[in-house]
Amino acid sequence: GIRFDETYLSLGLELGALGPWSLSGEAGLVRTGRGLFGERLQNAVHRAVGSDRVALDYLPSELHPRLAAVTERRFAAGDRADWGPRAEVDLAPGLRSWLLLGATGTWRPSPRLAVAAKAGVRFTRADYDPLEPHLEEITPAAEVGVLVGERFFVSWSYGDYGERREHLSAGYRFALGGAEGGAGARR
Repeated sequence: GIRFDETYLSLGLELGALGPWSLSGEAGLVRTGRGLFGERLQNAVHRAVGSDRVALDYLPSELHPRLAAVTERRFAAGDRADWGPRAEVDLAPGLRSWLLLGATGTWRPSPRLAVAAKAGVRFTRADYDPLEPHLEEITPAAEVGVLVGERFFVSWSYGDYGERREHLSAGYRFALGGAEGGAGARR
């Protein structure tokens, strides 16, 4: 079948507070088409688990602008954890746009390690024809992840892109300024 991967590059900024609510934003680009790893990595995973090799027919690459914002209100749950309501909006014209309303929580077993989770309802709109048949307008969404040293993260998610599927993600956050606090610390 036809396939495309998504690669995100964005800059994020803590925008301050709106009363007891924190606000952060991101701006960047989404590249669709052949991903950074693509067919070669997928076939390496298939070999490792004993599956058949695949030949993937990728769509041509495209760039889409992206703006995102998150607001949440955290309540302490002991010395190492917090939780609270969360809202996210993510706009990528020509690709997809979505709104998530839900809750989030973080547990910090050590200063350099955080385990975070969120769950809610995602409202999604597809602007990219190959996505249209795969996205649902309303779907449950959940994510559980680990953040190490405020920089490296890995997570499992369900419904994270507006469809009823699971995804594994990994990434690295580059700091442009001084970071205070430990992994997952509120700012």
